[in-house]
Amino acid sequence: MEISAAGEPSTQTASTGYDRAQELKAFDDTEAGVKGLVDAGIVNIPRIFIRPSDELVEELNCQKNSFQVPLLDLDEIKGSNREEIVNQIRTASETWGFFQVVNHGIPLKVLEDMIQGVRDFNEQDVEMKKEWDTLNLSCSVSHNFDPEELPAACRETTLEYIKHVRSLGDALFEIISEALGLKSEHLQDMECGGASTFVCHYYPPCPEPELTLGTSSHSDPAFLTILLQDQIGGLQVLHQNQWVDVNPISGGLVVNIGDFLQVISNEKLKSVDHRVIASGVGPRVSVACFFAGSAAVPPRSYGPIKELISEENPPLYQNFLVPEYFAKYAAEGLNRLLQFYCFLLPNCFDGFASIWSFGLALDAYALIKKKVLHNPGLATATPVLATASASAGITVLIYNDLGHCHFGRECGRFQLSVAFALFSWITIAISSLIMLWLLAAGLSCEVSPAAMAVVKASLFSGMYTKFKPHLLMIIAQIGYTFLYFITEASFNHGMNPHVYVTYRHIVSAIVMFPFAYFLERKMRPKLTFDLFMEISLLSFLGVSSTLNMYFASLKYTSPTFVASMTNTVAALTFVIAVVLRLETLDLRHARGLAKVIGTVVCLAGVTTMTLYKGPILKNLWHPLIHLQRTTAIHEHWLKGSILTVGSCITWSIWYIMQAITLKRYPARLSLTAWMSFLGGVQSAIFTVIVQHKQAAWTIGFNIDFWSTIYGGVVISGLIVFVQLWCTEEKGPVFVTMFNPFTTILVAGIAYFVLGEKLYLGSVIGAVIVIVGLYMLLWGKEADQEVDSETEGHSCSSCDEEKGPSG
Repeated sequence: MEISAAGEPSTQTASTGYDRAQELKAFDDTEAGVKGLVDAGIVNIPRIFIRPSDELVEELNCQKNSFQVPLLDLDEIKGSNREEIVNQIRTASETWGFFQVVNHGIPLKVLEDMIQGVRDFNEQDVEMKKEWDTLNLSCSVSHNFDPEELPAACRETTLEYIKHVRSLGDALFEIISEALGLKSEHLQDMECGGASTFVCHYYPPCPEPELTLGTSSHSDPAFLTILLQDQIGGLQVLHQNQWVDVNPISGGLVVNIGDFLQVISNEKLKSVDHRVIASGVGPRVSVACFFAGSAAVPPRSYGPIKELISEENPPLYQNFLVPEYFAKYAAEGLNRLLQFYCFLLPNCFDGFASIWSFGLALDAYALIKKKVLHNPGLATATPVLATASASAGITVLIYNDLGHCHFGRECGRFQLSVAFALFSWITIAISSLIMLWLLAAGLSCEVSPAAMAVVKASLFSGMYTKFKPHLLMIIAQIGYTFLYFITEASFNHGMNPHVYVTYRHIVSAIVMFPFAYFLERKMRPKLTFDLFMEISLLSFLGVSSTLNMYFASLKYTSPTFVASMTNTVAALTFVIAVVLRLETLDLRHARGLAKVIGTVVCLAGVTTMTLYKGPILKNLWHPLIHLQRTTAIHEHWLKGSILTVGSCITWSIWYIMQAITLKRYPARLSLTAWMSFLGGVQSAIFTVIVQHKQAAWTIGFNIDFWSTIYGGVVISGLIVFVQLWCTEEKGPVFVTMFNPFTTILVAGIAYFVLGEKLYLGSVIGAVIVIVGLYMLLWGKEADQEVDSETEGHSCSSCDEEKGPSG
């Protein structure tokens, strides 16, 4: 049995300007619990309990619904109505995952005595309860296996209640087995009800119930849960993306499907999120019995039941051990992330990414051995394949490692078990590095005009060569899209943005320097002191200042907002270039006016997004993926907006200076490596000054580590190099044209997939910015056409001069 204190602090708070961990520890050290605060007569709840302001606003705007949790009568469970009861439980388990039962066979007096026993224990003096204290940080719950160790205030009633509930659990497992089309004893033979855990909750009346939660949203780590609650109420279940009250029924019990049953039923039955809202009356008492499977040693393996698997319904999950699951659950705590997603089998996206990466790694080995990299066809094909492989491989690896994604119902499943074997950390890491080498070599190698003519002779190769920059830029924008969400998840996990920028660019420098040294040793100019200082300034503008402001703003706003604001970089670059007389502006022509109007419209869009947040746009369906949130998000919108604008300004200056530096130092790989190294050093110095906690520099082998690797290898290394190549091939205007693509992808994923809050002001501002951006680009298109004509004319003149002597 477990006895735990309910009403525990939510993992989210409304304020970020204090040490929450320290205040929480101080609260735990009192050993008085939430009840101690209520007994002390507090009027305002401590800030460690207060929910984020955006959640509170959303709660206030939430309208009441008419849904009712299914109520089932088990009176004829062994009589003529058994088949009807089986069908009712099947429907409730498939559509709700929750239902209430009456006439279940447990006497009303047993239920009432159990509620009163829990109440009596919790209302004892604090000193008498310290023997069963569960508020210390080293032990979150207390397990009592010996009945004599149970508190005297509720010992007899608890043992009597346990006997009846286990009997009811056996009966329910029989019915659920039949509901799945199995023999009635099937789930019992699997020992699904073999071990049970009892948790007794006591929720004191809350002086400000509208500001907090009793228990945050979560699903149950079990096969089945049977809950006894008193008449106070407060339990809610998430149904069709709306919170539905589970109203207490005299003599009734609440039954819900747990995570494990969803796994072994191969998602025929559903485990859903539920929570407990705080109440100003009370106390509220509830007793939950979790049936968590076999307690045998060694532990039993559970997975999709083979009778429920077919060619049309392939297995969605791999087998798992209950202790393995609980280890994950203990690490994550109560949040909207379903821990069992970690046990999903690889879907088709995972499988193809694995085989693609592994196959390209083998191709790379063959290319290196045969030394045919300078073949023009291979030189043009490898960059796109390399970029796609590295981005897809590392991104999928990160999300699978987190267990934060669930594409099962939407993408289908990949059947070959070999795909999962190939999709390993080592395979992806090695193949991604090889792909990065291929990309660098493929874009750096010189292809003779005669060889290129052979490529252009083929229609497919010719089209590919023509549109290779377009494909590279699209893949780059996809890489940036994933960056927003990966870094946001890392910051929510607790990583410091400045530490992230430092580590990311150190990783990038370590990866890029070997490629730069070997591939550009014949074309790299001498690095003078003046050139070194120029690159240092370029690093400061593009890495130290820009990215530290940029990622700090992401911590305070949202991915959609930040992605939308980056569309203003082109407009700001234009304004700065005009001031520095690096940009032509003729107001007598339509395109000249378009530049000015487009710039003004872009800035108007930025102002709209910064100053007008607007109402939240309601999401009409349940998100597929859940990212763990903290209160830092959305709490300092104006501060984050200012940081975003500042990063866009320094980013614009960086673009202008980058073009100047490339003329003096055309070695793109070397320039990328130097910018990463110097930017990492500068960011480290800045971080040491502003971040005094040594613990902030420590990262584990988790989302913090993988976001750093992704940002360093894929973004700062691979994609920055791709952008330099595309800038040199097609010009900076061409590169900025693809920024809105990232905005659309980020907004779509954030709203439709992740359930991110989307504000009306962000949508209006983003549309205005994109309209202004394309007006500006239309105006600048004429400049590019003039430059192309001038270059063509110069080349023709040179040919004419050379002609007679040739």
